Amino acid sequence: MRVTGRWTSKTGKTGRMPGRFGTATEAEAAAREFMTKYPTVTVVSISHETGGWLTDVNRDGNSSHGWRATP
Repeated sequence: MRVTGRWTSKTGKTGRMPGRFGTATEAEAAAREFMTKYPTVTVVSISHETGGWLTDVNRDGNSSHGWRATP
């Protein structure tokens, strides 16, 4: 899979999280690590490059699991 992440900060700025990931689970883990490094980032949206949005990971490390049938 070609999974990427886009971040949003407290001030509304946005950007692309570095890297491409093989699975949404790998991208979620990278998003949590990314937010540890950058404390102003409030959410990272995980998406497939051609398939669209998969899930959001918030500041608390929780995922919305939009791509999963069950939590």
